[in-house]
Amino acid sequence: MVGGRSSRFGSSKALHQLGGRAMALRVADVLSKGVCAVTLVGDPESYGALGMPMIEDRIEGAGPLSGIVAALQHSRQRWCIVAACDMPLVNAALVDQLLGAAGAASVDAIVPQTPDGRLQPLFAAYAKSGLAALEHTLLQGTRKVTDALECVRWEKLPVDDARSFANINRPSDLPAAG
Repeated sequence: MVGGRSSRFGSSKALHQLGGRAMALRVADVLSKGVCAVTLVGDPESYGALGMPMIEDRIEGAGPLSGIVAALQHSRQRWCIVAACDMPLVNAALVDQLLGAAGAASVDAIVPQTPDGRLQPLFAAYAKSGLAALEHTLLQGTRKVTDALECVRWEKLPVDDARSFANINRPSDLPAAG
């Protein structure tokens, strides 16, 4: 997901170079090692130069829930791994862990939970089976993904790797991500 205003960052986080690569492409590179296709969700005018397939948010400006719904609407797969572009330290092992959990689950979403108890709904697996409920919740005005999860069957996936979920919200967060 490359949408968002990046207001705290001051410029587009998705396009910001980290280690010589746009953050969005760093995340896409990791995902591409485990999934059959990677598509960016966001404004094609702003991010088309990244050279990746693009889809637009379901409702522009409605936050990441809109991006999750758009991804599910366009996916041909039973499961989507959704990843925010500002988590450039995610690794292939986490993708594999999510895919393994999804393959064995009978739920609509699998959300990693770090050792400190934090849920990570912006690097999670979402099943097409939850699309109708998530879209309904979005259209009713819900914007927070964790609130929308209450309308679907979901489970936590305990993970040990909290560093992978380091979120780059401000330029001052960059040295920690290096």
